[in-house]
Amino acid sequence: MWVIDSVSTWRVYSAEQSVPLGDPLPNIKAARDLVRRVKRSAWWRHNIEYDVSITTEIGGRGDLGDEWISSFASGPEAGPSSRWRISIHPRMLNELIVLHELAHCIAPRFQASQRRRKPGELNQHRPLPDHGDGFAGVMSELVREFATGAKHNDLREAYEHFQVPTLSLENYKSAVTDSIAAELDILEMRREFRDFLENEPMPPPPPGGWKVPRFIWGDIFVRLRLHPRRIGLDRLAKTISAVELCSRRALTRIEESEAPPSDPRLRRIAMCYAVAMNIDPIYLRHRMGLVRWECGVELDELRAINAGWVDLVESMNRQIQSRPPRWAVDGDR
Repeated sequence: MWVIDSVSTWRVYSAEQSVPLGDPLPNIKAARDLVRRVKRSAWWRHNIEYDVSITTEIGGRGDLGDEWISSFASGPEAGPSSRWRISIHPRMLNELIVLHELAHCIAPRFQASQRRRKPGELNQHRPLPDHGDGFAGVMSELVREFATGAKHNDLREAYEHFQVPTLSLENYKSAVTDSIAAELDILEMRREFRDFLENEPMPPPPPGGWKVPRFIWGDIFVRLRLHPRRIGLDRLAKTISAVELCSRRALTRIEESEAPPSDPRLRRIAMCYAVAMNIDPIYLRHRMGLVRWECGVELDELRAINAGWVDLVESMNRQIQSRPPRWAVDGDR
């Protein structure tokens, strides 16, 4: 499952980063104790209707000296959401962050297709955003039930301020039921595919042997351009040319780049390309190394490419100004 849920992530992170963290947890044992307390609670027995194994460890992403660090929860790529790992960066040992990662472990992952799949067909289940309304609903519940530092009302107000959609507990439970059904069907589809491959003769390897595809920086653009809708390079070049003269060849160079291009004109085109694909500025800055003002692109220029993106950025900047994060930020998005 590969989904950039940039807008919902932007809203959820902005909301949670405006809430006081409270006292840090003293060590990883305290984080494990918190997860254990949640799993042994009456709330968990009444609302989490499937078995979830969760391990909690020190880890995360980024070194201690890095500016950009993160924690994460990782689960199975396919099949029921039964085994999860929460990895907390040492500088992020805090109750609110542990509950955030725990929410990922029990949030619905798929919207089940209403059409029954025939044997041999691909499933039509749609991946849900990692920080969608199901995640926000269960995160709000976890903070209400188990947080001592962060206050539930603070989080609720922050979610409302940043317009974070939030499922009710009843709708969350229904969404989880649908998601588990979809996960079981995906697992069955993969079994069918594996059986098909086992019964088919393997083709001979090409000259030089099989090559494993390597993920590069430009692949993000390719995936967004082709899924879920397919946008042709010629059409995209015409759209971007409203801001910077662009050709099919320039877009191909960006899609084949292993890192952000050093050429100023290509960087400007890459920024326009990203805006056309609706990628939010936080993802652009910290995961793709593109910043609007460093690429020489003015916000007003981008209206010709994606007016909705510009409206969202301006709206979010106003919301952040009236409810700022816990730390100082160096300018608008």
